Parts: sequence; C-alpha cells; structure tokens
Amino acid sequence: MANIETTASTVLNLFWSWQTLDWQWSLVIQLVVAIVGILGNLLVVIVMFQRRSHSRSTDILIESLAVADLLTSILLIPIPDLQTAPDTLLGEIYCRLIDSQMLMWIAITASTYALVTVSVDRYFAIVYPLAFNRLVSKRRVIICIVLTWFAAFLMCFPGIFVFEIDGSSGRCIFTFPTSTAQLAFGAYTFVLRLVIPILIMMVTQTLIARNLFRESKRFEGNKDEGMRSSGLLAARSRIIKMMVIVILIYVICWAPNQIAFFGVTVGVIPFTYINSILHRALTVLAFFNSCMNPVVYIVMNAHFREAIKGLCVGTRARLGPVFEHKIDASESLSTNATNLPPMTGL
Repeated sequence: MANIETTASTVLNLFWSWQTLDWQWSLVIQLVVAIVGILGNLLVVIVMFQRRSHSRSTDILIESLAVADLLTSILLIPIPDLQTAPDTLLGEIYCRLIDSQMLMWIAITASTYALVTVSVDRYFAIVYPLAFNRLVSKRRVIICIVLTWFAAFLMCFPGIFVFEIDGSSGRCIFTFPTSTAQLAFGAYTFVLRLVIPILIMMVTQTLIARNLFRESKRFEGNKDEGMRSSGLLAARSRIIKMMVIVILIYVICWAPNQIAFFGVTVGVIPFTYINSILHRALTVLAFFNSCMNPVVYIVMNAHFREAIKGLCVGTRARLGPVFEHKIDASESLSTNATNLPPMTGL
C-alpha cells in the first residue's frame, strides 16, 4: 500500500497545476495599483522619450526610475500561484523566478537604487556644479543605469536559493537550511533594500538643503546679488522639494513591510505573519510606491504638466528638459562667470 501511495504521489508531481485566484480585497487593490502604475509610468516614459534629445542627467535617471516602476507594475498583475510542479530543472526555474516573484523584486530593487541615483545626481549637481558638468555625460549616465540594474540582479540573486520544489508535494516552498541562514538572509535584505537606500538619500538631501541654506544666507545682505540668485535658488528648491516627497513616499510605503519581514526572519514576529491580514495590508501599501511618482510629478512639476499637454495636442515648439533646466547667467549664484553652472536646477 505504501508503494502504491508513493507511486501515486510521484505521478501527481509530474503534472503542472495552479491554484485558483482568490479575489480578496488585497488582490483587487494590487490589480488596481498595477493598472494605475502601468498607465502613470508609461506616460512618464513616453514624455521623456519624446524629449530624449534634450534630456540631461536628471531627466534620464527619472526615466529609468519610471521604467523600473513600469516593469514592477506589470509584474504586480496577479497570476495564479503554483500548486504543484515536477521536481525538474524547468520546475525549479519556474518556482525560483516566477512563483517566488523574483523578477518583480529585481525590478523593485532597481527602482529603489534608481531613486538613490537621482538623489546622488542632484547632490553633486548642486554642491559641486563645476565638477558635475565636467564629468557627467549622457553616456556615463546610461552606464550608471545599466550598472544599477546589474547590481539589482546581484542583490536579489541570493533569494533564488530560499525557494525550491518540495519533492514529496510538488509545491514551491520558502525555506532556509538553518536558522543562521534565515537570520543572515533577513539582515541582508533589510540592509540592502531599506537601510542603505534611506541613509544615502537622507544624507544627500540634508547636505543639499544645507548648501541651499548657506547660499541663500550668503546673498541676503546683497540686494543685487540676491535678486540675481533668487531664480536659481527657487529652481533648485523646487526639484529638491519634489525629491523629498518622492523619498518620503518610498519610506512610508516600504519601511513597514521590510521591518515586519526582518522581524519574521530574526524570530521577533511569528512566521504565521506571512499571508496574514496585516502582511497583505503592508504588502499592498508597499506596492503603492510603484504608482505614486507620476502623481507627484504632475502635482509638483509645471514643466511635466506642460509636457503632458504638449503630448496630447502634438506641440513640439517648446521641447526641452523636464526635470532639469539650464539657468541663465543672470540667475547665477555668483558674479564670477567661471563659476556659472550651465545645467542645474529645475
């Protein structure tokens, strides 16, 4: 009898089968977020592509961020979970890449570090404008984007080893060989997906704010210089305010989810948290990040609104950068022409 049951189980596992989608509230919201994210980020990509010949570093980087969020939104579209699969190479590949949502996590990680790159780009453009204009080119920005995606793949690669096909049931399971491995994986993902990005963005934005404050104080006593510098300061402030909002949204969306997952891996939160109502709620909150950036651009960036209007009516007369614009000499922060940064601000 035992041999018959074993044979039946083996035959069962030779077949592929998927669970029926259970359209509970979290899955419905996930689908809505995916659709909104696809439409919003596709709009950003189209606008930026239309102006690609006029793009500067920030425009290119924000377009790469939109591409990463677009791919994330596409991968957010719910698909049935794997129920059984054969314990073969194809079964393992599907389990570790598709059912585990590994591809989506690569896109999410690329989006995170694209945002970090935008933050660093603005820091060097504002604090070290001469060096920035001398060293930064479109080619180097594109190389940076490629390296960001490669780094995202490497960061997510260890996740492949915590999923596998269970030979007895044919299910794709999430497992760790030892408790030490579980703790290490939790710390690894927490640091790379949350701690490092937030620290870099906080430090760069703080240093930018300090630099802008010092520049504004420097020209307070000189009315003529203050008038000439006010345009550049205002332009810089607008892009920084927009970036701060984008970063805050990232933190609000992702911090609760990542902190809770870290708590599970270190044993502070019971494993029953996975697939609980709280887990689904925090996951849905995290997914909102992929569709929020286009909304921020529309609300806070007049140039982006103009670009959308031009796209709708077919206007090409005022094509130019959207998120970074050349500042006239009369708006410079310095009367010394050698210190004029040719491309800073919004």
